[in-house]
Amino acid sequence: MVAYSIVRKIPDISAFPELKACIGSVGMAEYGLTGSEELGEKIAKVFAEGCNVAELENHGLVVGSTDIESAYQMFEAMDFSARIGIGASRLGGAKNENPSGKGLTDENMEKPKDPSTEIPQEDRAVCEKLCEMVRRAWHQKLLYAGLGVFSARAESGTIYYIPQGTDQSAAGILDIRKLEQTGDGLHAKIYRTHPGIGSVVTAFPPELMAFAVTGTKFSSRIIPEIYMVMQDVVSLPQAQYAGKPEEIAEVFDGRTSVAVLEGGVIVTAPSLLKAYDRLEVAEYSARAILESSQLGNIVEITEKQVDEIRVQCHLN
Repeated sequence: MVAYSIVRKIPDISAFPELKACIGSVGMAEYGLTGSEELGEKIAKVFAEGCNVAELENHGLVVGSTDIESAYQMFEAMDFSARIGIGASRLGGAKNENPSGKGLTDENMEKPKDPSTEIPQEDRAVCEKLCEMVRRAWHQKLLYAGLGVFSARAESGTIYYIPQGTDQSAAGILDIRKLEQTGDGLHAKIYRTHPGIGSVVTAFPPELMAFAVTGTKFSSRIIPEIYMVMQDVVSLPQAQYAGKPEEIAEVFDGRTSVAVLEGGVIVTAPSLLKAYDRLEVAEYSARAILESSQLGNIVEITEKQVDEIRVQCHLN
């Protein structure tokens, strides 16, 4: 955020309905001396205009909210908005092609107010692993600001998830909810379309999102080990797929496990651990590609080399 502060620009969050809903409106407070009454008045003026966040010229950020948890999530959301914007600038800048204003997160997967879910003993292990993966993803900066959803199918067939809005750093059993499998949301559609999928993740990792918002194709064909984990990654036009969970669900065939849209990233896998691995590998691969742009042009592995990997690793 300091990078944006010193160039006196505000990160563009218009392409991200989830980020916008978390942050609200952002205003720029004019420069004032640190700790001065003048600076305080300039910050107060921004809040008086109805903003939730005041970015300070040549200082940093001030967030205002009703409680410390939501204020911290807003701060995280602003920080990652800045990271996405900086990454996007290295790829030519964001295109903002999400005119629908629709995000990836199902409304019924927002943090509910109902009591926590009763979990049968036979499903408890997968639910504990679900909590562990969400906490781990937060620590690895793959999840943030309560945004994004991990879900997993238990051996019983029940699908569990941790709702958006949860404190991901401390996700626990009491945060678990059951997914209504007959619903119209994205996760439910993917599970119904592909019985072999055991876990689905929707997230907004910053390096990958830099590719998403610029319309830059992300490739998993840069080193064999990355392809072995992720297989193929598809980039979907936001304007074409926004609000169409059935059509998004169809893209996850035997070779495609990750989809990148301007509104977020979708990861699918046979198991929860593999879904986490794919999300993490995708994000760090995106970082490697961004960093390599300073060195030269990327040389991808060939189609023949990909076929050799698929045969050797018995990939479908």
